[in-house]
Amino acid sequence: MPPLTPAHDAVLAILDWLPVETVAAAALVAALLAMPEADAAWLLDGLEAAGNFWGAASGPGPDPADTNCDSFGASTLTTPFLTQEVKVPRAAMR
Repeated sequence: MPPLTPAHDAVLAILDWLPVETVAAAALVAALLAMPEADAAWLLDGLEAAGNFWGAASGPGPDPADTNCDSFGASTLTTPFLTQEVKVPRAAMR
């Protein structure tokens, strides 16, 4: 595995954000940490998260909304955001 760099900190921040069952996938963790620094660095350039509902009509922020993860110098584009939850109908289960 190559030495970890500041760009890899963004990868680690994303791993902190993922659901526990995803983080448990050792292959995913190993692949993300093994990526070259140049590939990991794009994570610091900005994450596109516009068009999402953040739990409140006011957008991302404190409860009841969800916050975005801008740790380690990363930036997240969150505007424009949805002001209400999108209800997705569930298909009938057989």
